[in-house]
Amino acid sequence: MKYDYLIKNAKIIDGTGAPWCMGDVAVKGNEITAAGKVTPSEALEAECIIDAAGRILAPGFIDAHTHLDLTPFAFNPSQDPHSVRRLQQGITTQIFGCCGISTAPVTDASRKPWMERTFGIHDVSGVRWNSFSQYLDELSKQQLGVNYAGYVGHGAIRHCVMGYENRKPTSAEMEAMKNLLAQAMEGGAVGMSTGLIYAPGVFADTDELVELCSVLKEYNGIYASHIRSENARWLESVEEVIEICEKNQIPGIVHHLKTKAKDSEKLVRTVLQTLGDARDRGVDVVFEQYPYEASATGLDVVLSSWMHEGGKEAILDRLRDKAQFETFRKSIRSDYGWRNDEEEWLGAKNMLVVTAENHPEFCGRYIDEIARQLGKEPIETVFHVLLETDLHAGAAFFGIKERDICTILRSPLGMVGSDSDDVKIGETTHPRTNGTFPRVLKRYVLEKSVISMETAIFKMTGFPAARFGLQKRGLIRTGFYADLVLFDPDKLTDPADYLHPFEAPSGIDLVMVNGRIAMQNGTVTDAGSGLVLRRQ
Repeated sequence: MKYDYLIKNAKIIDGTGAPWCMGDVAVKGNEITAAGKVTPSEALEAECIIDAAGRILAPGFIDAHTHLDLTPFAFNPSQDPHSVRRLQQGITTQIFGCCGISTAPVTDASRKPWMERTFGIHDVSGVRWNSFSQYLDELSKQQLGVNYAGYVGHGAIRHCVMGYENRKPTSAEMEAMKNLLAQAMEGGAVGMSTGLIYAPGVFADTDELVELCSVLKEYNGIYASHIRSENARWLESVEEVIEICEKNQIPGIVHHLKTKAKDSEKLVRTVLQTLGDARDRGVDVVFEQYPYEASATGLDVVLSSWMHEGGKEAILDRLRDKAQFETFRKSIRSDYGWRNDEEEWLGAKNMLVVTAENHPEFCGRYIDEIARQLGKEPIETVFHVLLETDLHAGAAFFGIKERDICTILRSPLGMVGSDSDDVKIGETTHPRTNGTFPRVLKRYVLEKSVISMETAIFKMTGFPAARFGLQKRGLIRTGFYADLVLFDPDKLTDPADYLHPFEAPSGIDLVMVNGRIAMQNGTVTDAGSGLVLRRQ
């Protein structure tokens, strides 16, 4: 057989968690056609021979959690439409639509308010879809640097039917949401995600989610959740995911498992035990994780959930209402457990503004720092930044502990997901967008020995491929798609940080997507070999 590529002398880590072995991998078309040892005579038949020289060859990494739904459409030309920042990390497939936030479904009436409020897209003329299937059709027309598969967001579904109303759905509204979910599953979604700290998902109670998720059972669809609390009610919030999955007999994922609780060490062990106990009684629930000490999301998450009712203009009106400020402040302090001014200021030290539309002077600065300059209190400063940016501001929230990251990473129930955001190059963002996968390998495998290289790669490849039903991906096997990454562990770097988040990693020497070399030695060579992967 004449091969297109032959990668020789590689330390193969095949994605199963099995120990590495030395060998060769041959590729023809979009498939792996041989894996193991290729004879010298067969090697002569290869169009291109790549000597790995003992470097690690693994399946392409699968990012189990992203918010890059719109990147290929290049609504802003600086937003990395060809996935360069993905390929630099060795990522060949990414899961989008997490945290209840997807670009579809939308109705003609909901399109503009949803896209503007959720994605910051003011001109929606390029949003040429209503259903989830139509969105995937449009996505497949783009030049994709990596493969895409995704959830339909509960927030998008609820917004189509109920807008930002804080109440239970009527029977008719529930049926409408079920129909939209069924249409999305038929159209290729891997499941449904929820964001239970974001409007409108925050307004849904457990009963609503149990009933809606009954649709997922028909398709063996995944229920994934950004849970209601990662602090005082963390355990209770994880238990809600388990309850929803158990009652519907569906697989579940807890998004980005982490906590900022003060006394977290015992709590982490309890949550992991709770997940393990659920699996022991037959509930198929797992989680994903990113390896950083700060989370990041919209700055408006500081606001109490009830303050989001009614949508953008209602929120802005509340923020302008100085007569109600003390009521709002009392509610927010209660949410965070801040008992006095001192604790409010301490909390503000953990909030780093990373994006601020039309106000770069806020970026890279903590809320307490901005507050002192403006002569305002911290919560008052949050309101000021949100008003000035028309609610389009994001922040990193510190408080996750290194020991907890390590404990969670050791669990066999966890995959790796970056929680990457779609932001303009030049703005500030969370370093996870550009460094998650090299960071796991360098910091937690090579430097801290928290897990083995084989385990880390399993969490990035075979595990998510199986969880998301990505057929013939995630393993180095004959007949599988040739999504491959070749890297030198001795040269891995992870330079991205909170003030320099776009610093590119190094050590990833070659990335192949569907049998075509997409990146080699840091240079994109083929920006169009990715595919849309619909649920089988």
